[in-house]
Amino acid sequence: MHINLKTKLIVSNAKTIDGRGAIVHIIGKVCIVIEHVGNIIIHGLYIHDCEPSGNTKIRVSPTDVVGRGKSDGDGLTIKGIRNLWIDYCSFARCKDGLVDITEGSTAVTVTNSYLRSMIRSCYWVILDDYLADAGMLVTVAFNHFGKGLVEQGRCFEGAGRGARPPELFGQ
Repeated sequence: MHINLKTKLIVSNAKTIDGRGAIVHIIGKVCIVIEHVGNIIIHGLYIHDCEPSGNTKIRVSPTDVVGRGKSDGDGLTIKGIRNLWIDYCSFARCKDGLVDITEGSTAVTVTNSYLRSMIRSCYWVILDDYLADAGMLVTVAFNHFGKGLVEQGRCFEGAGRGARPPELFGQ
């Protein structure tokens, strides 16, 4: 099954997206966005070929439509969430990055997934001037990083504070 997204797929609170029992490909202009929610499980999806998009309008209920800003072309954009498990997913060929974890997201786990065909794979960002980043916890374990990945997971930090990715990734 191929799901070709024309706008962002925004995941709301306490959801499971489960691709078990089928081969589910998420492709299109924009891929999956998870912002300021919690208790999410994403399992068994193939997310690839995501591209940047311009401003869009998204229906959030039968009667409400809201405007959304531009997308940078990440396969999975994670902002300010709590309790996310990404398991047995495949990410490839997205324009910006495969998985971006930012804005104080915590208790995020990426396991048993395949990340390939990109220069950058999985990023999390810690900024000194953003208080919520102080408690950021991200686990990346038992994943396969395919050929062509120059950076197999990176933590960007502010002025000298934060994690030390070289020890985490054997570099």
